[in-house]
Amino acid sequence: MKVLIIGGVAAGTKVAAKLKREDRGTEVLILTKSEDISYAGCGLPYYVGEVIQEKSALIVNTPQSFSRLTGENYETPVSYWMPFNGNIGMHDASWRREFGGDIYKRNGSHGCVNLPEEIAETIYGYVEQGFPVVCYD
Repeated sequence: MKVLIIGGVAAGTKVAAKLKREDRGTEVLILTKSEDISYAGCGLPYYVGEVIQEKSALIVNTPQSFSRLTGENYETPVSYWMPFNGNIGMHDASWRREFGGDIYKRNGSHGCVNLPEEIAETIYGYVEQGFPVVCYD
């Protein structure tokens, strides 16, 4: 199947990611005005407040990075994926040695909430699709 999605950011990339998760053979083309197809909206206050200095730090997905997340060569498989805002979600992050604190300043996730596997497993067993998630600082 071939699918054309007009518009990126949360809605367009959410649909594209869902289609690719359901059928890896689906060909998805996203058309958007910007070269960046998704950004971390929850990071905007940090950018405006100059905690995040570079606008590029807000970019969640370029076409190349989105392809790595949804294509055949998915780079970082996780065991517990819980999306809550398009292609941003909570998941286990076995590649991390530390969590929380100020690691976002030097090694952030560009939007996802990275969790130790045992915590991700607990949350995954508790929530269900449509479960409300509130993010705050």
